[in-house]
Amino acid sequence: MYVQRKQPLWPCLAPLFVLLIFCLASPRLWQVGHQGPAHSVSVATPQKKSAEILCVRRKPLSFSTHSVAGGVQFFLPLEPPELQPAPLSATLVSVQTKTSNEVKASKPASLDNLFPGLDTSGALYDLGRWFAILQPEAVTRPVLKLISQHLPRFPEPTVQPVILIRSSDEQTAPMFSLRPGVRVAMVPTRRQKAPQFRLRERPTAEDSPDKVVGRSTVSIVKNRPWSSPVSLVLQVKRLRRHPLSRGWAEQVLSELKVLQEISDPADREISRRFDSLNQLSSQARMLAESTYDESLATECLRAHYALKRRVDVWSCAHTLQGIVAAEPNARLLGTEQLRMALDQIKVRTAGSDQGALWRDYLFMNPLDTWVGGQTRLSLNERHRLAQRILARLTTGGLTGSQRKFVSTDPVAGLTDELRYWAEEYLDTNGLATNLETYEATGSPRMAREIARQRRRLAWSPRLAQREMAKSIDGHYRNANIRLAVTEEFLNQIFPQPEGTDLAKVHDCIVGTPVRGRSWTDTAVKVRLVPAEHHVRFFIEANGTAVSKTVAFGEGARLRSVGNTNFHARKLVAVTTDGLKQWPAEAEAENYSRLVRIRTNYDGVPFAGSWAKSEAMTQYRQKRARARREVESKVANKAKSRLDQSAKSYLHDVEPRIRQRIKSLDAKGIHVEPIDLKTSEKRAVIRLRIAGDEQLAAHTPRNRAPSDSLASLQLHQSVLVNATQALDLDGQRLTAVELHNLFTEQFPKAKANSGDDIPRDTIFHFEYEDALGFRIADGQLEFTIALVELVHDGRSVRRFKVHAFYRPQIKGANVFLVRDGALGIEGRLRVVDRARMHAVFNKILPEEQQIPVIDFQLWGVPDPAGVMVTQAVLEDGWLGLALGPARPDRAVQLERSLR
Repeated sequence: MYVQRKQPLWPCLAPLFVLLIFCLASPRLWQVGHQGPAHSVSVATPQKKSAEILCVRRKPLSFSTHSVAGGVQFFLPLEPPELQPAPLSATLVSVQTKTSNEVKASKPASLDNLFPGLDTSGALYDLGRWFAILQPEAVTRPVLKLISQHLPRFPEPTVQPVILIRSSDEQTAPMFSLRPGVRVAMVPTRRQKAPQFRLRERPTAEDSPDKVVGRSTVSIVKNRPWSSPVSLVLQVKRLRRHPLSRGWAEQVLSELKVLQEISDPADREISRRFDSLNQLSSQARMLAESTYDESLATECLRAHYALKRRVDVWSCAHTLQGIVAAEPNARLLGTEQLRMALDQIKVRTAGSDQGALWRDYLFMNPLDTWVGGQTRLSLNERHRLAQRILARLTTGGLTGSQRKFVSTDPVAGLTDELRYWAEEYLDTNGLATNLETYEATGSPRMAREIARQRRRLAWSPRLAQREMAKSIDGHYRNANIRLAVTEEFLNQIFPQPEGTDLAKVHDCIVGTPVRGRSWTDTAVKVRLVPAEHHVRFFIEANGTAVSKTVAFGEGARLRSVGNTNFHARKLVAVTTDGLKQWPAEAEAENYSRLVRIRTNYDGVPFAGSWAKSEAMTQYRQKRARARREVESKVANKAKSRLDQSAKSYLHDVEPRIRQRIKSLDAKGIHVEPIDLKTSEKRAVIRLRIAGDEQLAAHTPRNRAPSDSLASLQLHQSVLVNATQALDLDGQRLTAVELHNLFTEQFPKAKANSGDDIPRDTIFHFEYEDALGFRIADGQLEFTIALVELVHDGRSVRRFKVHAFYRPQIKGANVFLVRDGALGIEGRLRVVDRARMHAVFNKILPEEQQIPVIDFQLWGVPDPAGVMVTQAVLEDGWLGLALGPARPDRAVQLERSLR
């Protein structure tokens, strides 16, 4: 009898078991492979840091097949990598060279040596091909890299530079060497941390290096003030691709390379290189003005300003190094000069309440007791006291009259003496490195550190350090708001009187009672008055008063019709001290015509004619006086009405502005006018909204169209600095408390009520930079960083919310609306991520509109014949412009820098 036996399972299980062992051993074999070839990736010892910074540009890999010795084909990149400045996540350690003899002497440890007699190259090729088919993104690159390391190699050149790169994640991470033409492939070891990927920060190609540098980790070499201009080199390399700017870019790169190679601070070649870079900076501006290519002009202007501000800071730092080396100590500290300055201030401020306030403001009592010997202060306490007084003397929140008092001789002498007590050592090389890091990343934390270093420079008794602080202040604390309006636009939005003013006349002219009615039509307009250092304009009222009156004389009644033209004007100026108004002035011109005369003797022969003749004679005698009196009364009435109207309009706006400025001052944020100017066509206001420990704008703003009626440029630093007024860093607030805080700070904003969010939801904001803003690529990015959010009794920790907004135009109004879905950054579970999306979609709904230009919100009707002609969000600037409306006109979305 035939019995069918069951097939054994071991022939099927054996290959699977072998495959399992091979998969478990593969990571170990890959690690062994990375320790071998000298021309690919190998472990090296730490070397001394060098000034040269090179990195490998990240590009998507593209492969092709090539034949090598032995008849084996494998995949290789189609194009070699390009070396560029600013490594994305690595710090350059040194640049070395190896000769061909040295390369041949190092015998690589390959898998053929570990497994003799086994064709490991072919096996790995077959395995890598199948893995690439199954999982191309996860497996192809490491397998192809492993294959390329252990296959036969092509002849090496005579000399090959080897770049040593150390991972920035850990100081103890191993260092790898590679030569040009080989891609960086850093396999994380057990000690290395996994790479931290951030939302919307994927590196891009060379076409947009700002994203690569500005949104990735940049390591700056610290050796000299002019080392590692990472973002500048990327800007210049972008210009090297254009034929018109290629020669200029090559010269700049050559000068920067020579400057980085100079190691002696006393070398005279440094000054010559600075002069050459200054000339090249001027050439970039001339190139921008001479070209018709708008994009090229934009890039040239950006490079011009980037190069100019660096050379200015580098020159000050180089000069300061020489002065400190030649004069390490400014002078010996003493209190004699300080005592004399205090006595002069006491005399100057004695006998007035204002003087007592100044003495309290300048901490005169603790300073006087210490100088007089009544109290003892340690060196650190003296240091802090001097810095506190200097901070109050040099703050940007002083008015014009206060700055005038601070600049007087007694207070100026006290300031000079306190500088010696407040002086502290400052590493200028570290400051220059911080500036380069801020240029590359835009970090608010780095901005605050630079601002604090600038203040210490401004307090120094050395003129060179104060000049360096002035240079930083001019380049990195520039105006971050610019508003320009024309006279035509002001007249369109300025409120006009409503209709004709009808009034009863009950007056006495030249001793004669007058009764009747009057009709007054008035038109108000604004006329700009040219001024250099403030915005000055007249509010003018022109009108006509028509009257029909009856004058009651002795036995006669004179009916007349009058027409009085009047012109009134009021001068208003916006200065550094605020809004100033002068009393109105007016003039009038009256024309009247006698219509009819009636007397009590009209029916009596001869007597009636005599009475009318006598009344006409008296009318002619008093007509000139009556005309002057009518003109004076109409002019006085016009002045009174203009003063009252201007007071009701301007005094309604000014208190709100002053209240907002005071609330910012209380948080340490000052609103400082940088430039106020009035021409015959437009008024321009440039402001800086920043605290003493904050930076402002440092990139060039966009230029509005030439026919703009009004334009606004706002830098992202305004939003970053203003969020300090909310004081959310480290706060733990419920949903109700957070809503009340926003309502208090922004009463007219159409904020979400938050009724859909449970009242017990708790928001614990990050301890630093809880709110963030970034303007680039046509949108505004708003971030909320949270330590913890408690919702429905469940806690979610350490995440960041990203919301993107784009401009929406409705007529002459501009709003910001959310663009796309929210981004949640952090290590969250899928369930928690979905819950956070639900919560913040209620806080930041898609239908919410953030007003930027809203005439209805300001209580002004939309101007007729006006449209939005520009809406640009680029390079940290929000640029808006209003101009004449035309059917064939479109909104300008690209940038054109000043």
